[in-house]
Amino acid sequence: METSHNPGSSRRVAPRYPASLPCAIAWDGGEVDATVSDLSLTGAAVIVQVVPVEMRRSQLTLVLESASGVIEVAARVVGVEREPFGGCLIRLKFQDITFEQAHPLARLVTELRMEFNENQAILANDRLGRPHLFRFPLYPPRDRQK
Repeated sequence: METSHNPGSSRRVAPRYPASLPCAIAWDGGEVDATVSDLSLTGAAVIVQVVPVEMRRSQLTLVLESASGVIEVAARVVGVEREPFGGCLIRLKFQDITFEQAHPLARLVTELRMEFNENQAILANDRLGRPHLFRFPLYPPRDRQK
């Protein structure tokens, strides 16, 4: 069954959530400090100040620290572009994720999603105000109203 492409749909397999997490990108013979700017279950965008030449030809590992411990995920570079404020943005796609890696990664992505949703709700309430019951009588359901 063939499906048509919806131009309004996301091209990503998994949604990415904004972050500002310290991390490292490691390869055989080296490591560079970086910052994760967004994260999903399938990839990440990472900001580095300098891209070492030897890093470009190596298998990479993204190293993240979370509340549940250190997460190390094999990744490949999908794209590199300059950051407007300095440094480079490296887009990574995760490869060969094991269950032991996926579980803490999923927990971290869930925490980022919850934080993102809370901040979006605060922003919407600041801009639009709380929904009025006479305009939206079915939202929220009566049993969930405060």
